[in-house]
Amino acid sequence: MTQIVSNTLGGTSTFGEIITTFYKSTQLDSGEPNTPGFSNTLSNSIPCVSNYPFVMGNQFTKKERDLVTDLLIKYENEFAFSMKDLSKCKTMQLSIDLIDETPVNRRRHRLSKHKWELVDERCKELHEDGLIQPSSFDFSAATIMPTKKDLARLWTEKRMCGDYRLLNLVTPQDRYPMPIPKELFSNIGDSNIFTIVDPRQGFYQIVLVVKDRKKMTCHGSNKLWEWLVMPFG
Repeated sequence: MTQIVSNTLGGTSTFGEIITTFYKSTQLDSGEPNTPGFSNTLSNSIPCVSNYPFVMGNQFTKKERDLVTDLLIKYENEFAFSMKDLSKCKTMQLSIDLIDETPVNRRRHRLSKHKWELVDERCKELHEDGLIQPSSFDFSAATIMPTKKDLARLWTEKRMCGDYRLLNLVTPQDRYPMPIPKELFSNIGDSNIFTIVDPRQGFYQIVLVVKDRKKMTCHGSNKLWEWLVMPFG
């Protein structure tokens, strides 16, 4: 499920539970719509936000569909339709304190030619979106390509990330009380309506403090890249 996201609460949150499918990749031809929120290039039964069509689950009644559509159109300026639209958290930045400031360097793993092409393509996209920049520091982590679920919920998507396990070994552990699941479930009581706020690419909305960006360095095929935001991994 692809998510519509909203730039609120110091970050970018989502209406992903409302929207079943959101076609980000196909932007429709602009034109004077017959109905607010709809495009001339589609049937008026398919609503659009900023010329991006979406469809809702069958559990919605017509009245509920109209209400959701009106809500999304009203706040369309709050949505992020690309990585460049994602806002950054305004309340904190991520710092990485180490037990030992000696640079942690790990040579790159062996990847196939095709995977390195995917890595370089992804690095180019992240660089254009202002999330990474070239690095020349002594820190480095191996780049890996784990398989993730695609929009069809199939395990076909390759997700680039750094293997920061060596860095974790010299990172002091944060200690804080974890909630007990049984207590959480008991607090639900007789409630039967629940709301979930799931930030889209939430880790990319947390900015790294400048002095620690070098610690989040990983390999491209022929250069090093350092993260400007919290990396996935």
